[in-house]
Amino acid sequence: MTKKRMISIWIVLVLLFTGAIGGCLTEASAAVKVKGEKTAGDYKYRYSKEYKGIEITKYIGKEKEVYIPAMIENKPVKALARHAFYSNEVVEKVVLPDTIVEIGAGAFGSCFKLNNVTLPSQLRAIREETFSTCPLLTELKIPSSVKYIGSSAFLWSGLKQITIPASVREIDNWAFNDCRELEQVMIPENAKLEKIGEAAFSECYQLKTISPLPASLKKLGTRVFDGSSLREIHFAPNAKIKELPEKCFFNCQGLREVDIPKNVTKIGAKLFIAVDETDGKYYYRHRVVKINILGGKIKTIEKDAFKGINKKAVFKVPSKYKTKYKKLLKKQSWFKPTMKIRV
Repeated sequence: MTKKRMISIWIVLVLLFTGAIGGCLTEASAAVKVKGEKTAGDYKYRYSKEYKGIEITKYIGKEKEVYIPAMIENKPVKALARHAFYSNEVVEKVVLPDTIVEIGAGAFGSCFKLNNVTLPSQLRAIREETFSTCPLLTELKIPSSVKYIGSSAFLWSGLKQITIPASVREIDNWAFNDCRELEQVMIPENAKLEKIGEAAFSECYQLKTISPLPASLKKLGTRVFDGSSLREIHFAPNAKIKELPEKCFFNCQGLREVDIPKNVTKIGAKLFIAVDETDGKYYYRHRVVKINILGGKIKTIEKDAFKGINKKAVFKVPSKYKTKYKKLLKKQSWFKPTMKIRV
């Protein structure tokens, strides 16, 4: 068993264990009166000065389909609190009213039967672990109002495809980690996305397609596409990103073509390192055959950055920088005489 697989199993066990404990704590604390909390039908709630409306603190009903009201006590329902539906064993469908602007962290975490959610049109963010461990949630429309997708927001969910709205500025660490059914990620050309965090799409083994990463992108985390089935990774030519971090395309063994955006100045070490599933050792056996260098700003190529790419790989470079890249690339220990530098 590989170290990575052991870590993955450990994470799942921790989630399940803490989920069980969390459920017990929630039940144990249910009898404790929270200041200002009231009950109406299937909901516990309170008035929130922060949101200037009602915050639902807990769903206590037993329905499979839940339609959250837009008004309680003639006041708008503005927020769903942290863990409001956490570890619910019954709910399958939830429709949230457009009055809601905030959903707390882990609100739907470990809802194993949840398969249908309608999010409000004014939602500001999808917080950390909001839909983590929801294996039957295969699709979701993220509203165009969302600017942030939090850490582990969809960890171990059943998503098969997802469209990231142009409004999103950050996808945090582990956001879609271990979404093993995820095949396609769509990002519009006019996206404002600036950051994709560490391992955000790690262990998405079925991920075959992702839109060109947008011009707005400034930062990628390490191991961002670890273990994906991507064959190509493209960027908008003028993407703002300045560094491809270490192990950026870790264990993407099917990768054939990669862009290096024109503003990149540094390429991290072991960009294409791979792991053997039988003994956990590192290998350099990627089949990348084409690297498109879109600009002339690269100054640093760290150790073993391209080690293991196809021995007949082609580096396509801008004509005016061909001489520069001949000098830079040919002095790398991994560069082979069979590799080509072309315009």
